[in-house]
Amino acid sequence: MKYTLYLLIAVLLFGFYYLFIRIPIIAGYTAKCACTQYYENGRSLSDIEAEDFNLSALGLAHLVTDEQQKTVTSSVLGMRSRTAIYKQGLGCQLLQGKDDYQISLSDKPNIILNDTMDYPYGSRVTSTIPHNVNIERLTEIIDHEFDNEGQLSSQKTRSILVVYKDTIILDVNQNGFTSDTPQIGWSMTKSWLNALIGIQVFDGQMALTDHELFDHWTDERSSITLDHLLTMTSGIDWQEVYSTVADATEMLYMTEDIVTAANDNPSKYLPGSHWYYSSGTSNMLSGLLRNQFEHVNEYLEYPYKAMFEKLGMSNSFMEIDESGNYIGSSYGYASTKDWARFGSLYLHNGIWNGERLLPEGWVDYSTTEVRSSEGRYGAHFWLNKRGVAFSDAPFDTYSANGYNGQKTIIIPSKDLVIVRLGLNSDYDFNSLISSVINAIDYEE
Repeated sequence: MKYTLYLLIAVLLFGFYYLFIRIPIIAGYTAKCACTQYYENGRSLSDIEAEDFNLSALGLAHLVTDEQQKTVTSSVLGMRSRTAIYKQGLGCQLLQGKDDYQISLSDKPNIILNDTMDYPYGSRVTSTIPHNVNIERLTEIIDHEFDNEGQLSSQKTRSILVVYKDTIILDVNQNGFTSDTPQIGWSMTKSWLNALIGIQVFDGQMALTDHELFDHWTDERSSITLDHLLTMTSGIDWQEVYSTVADATEMLYMTEDIVTAANDNPSKYLPGSHWYYSSGTSNMLSGLLRNQFEHVNEYLEYPYKAMFEKLGMSNSFMEIDESGNYIGSSYGYASTKDWARFGSLYLHNGIWNGERLLPEGWVDYSTTEVRSSEGRYGAHFWLNKRGVAFSDAPFDTYSANGYNGQKTIIIPSKDLVIVRLGLNSDYDFNSLISSVINAIDYEE
């Protein structure tokens, strides 16, 4: 009995410690995500808690809003609360205490789509689809993904959009979401950085060979190039772990400055010798972008002027840390139509409606296999070389990927862009791609 009691006490103490050290992460994650969903999309806190935070310890979060300040505060078991504040055009910003920097977007651009042009270049959605598309087979996809009551099915899919030959052939949503609702892309945001950097390269402001990227990189890190960062081969030591306090979670939820949190880490490998996934690398790129501008507001306007306005991404935004850095690793929001517009830019080799936005050869560069990634990665895009990601998809398939099964899939050989947004990382994308291809390859 005595030893059983000791064991029980030890288990309880370990459980409390396990939870306690993770509370700032849980509270920060839930406050930030709930804040954006509440103020940007008008979802209720009860809906957010039931659908978005019904996993393990996230369900312990207690959310409170302040309508006047436009904040959401999250606490776990009444301890170590965290607050996120809504700022127009920038979503929600997680605070480390008070809003010390008072950074906001002074004038959010108003993106108006041309209503006389068809999607993706305008707002008009044509009802005419290519003759070779089998509608019945597309309907089978809908029946598989969604139930009949507008509630999340076992697939946990919220939205699917399929664009074939610049025409929307499938647009299905559930549970209050539409193809115009901004939804978080998580690490799909990393691929936005590829475009934003590419535009700078096209304008002659940056080069892939740039090195000595940060002033304090006077040691072996001085040889790290922009190319190394884009291909995740910088050699910087990094822990891409989210289940506990580690480099990634400290950066996202426990610091005011994500760029410094990432670029302070030492080197572990020779630049170019090892590929490994690092959200810190993406936020270093975000910091390098910021360094291109004299004033923070110019930096905050840059994604709008350089990409969102150009592509007509009228329901898109990227969130910032407390010090004003775009969180390019994780916190980009866009509607399915906008994610697909972004994918279409790459499908068309960096040319948008006749205007080149990305350097010639940039898409080829972005989809070139990084040697040590075993066919999985290029430059901030995931690849399908030799069928490593999707066995039944063409080998030229590549994608922007995010946590919980967010994907923008680009298949040049089929003239396809597929966007899926949802709540499960184990989603069967291979079957989805195969079903879509079967529908467009149909011949009577």
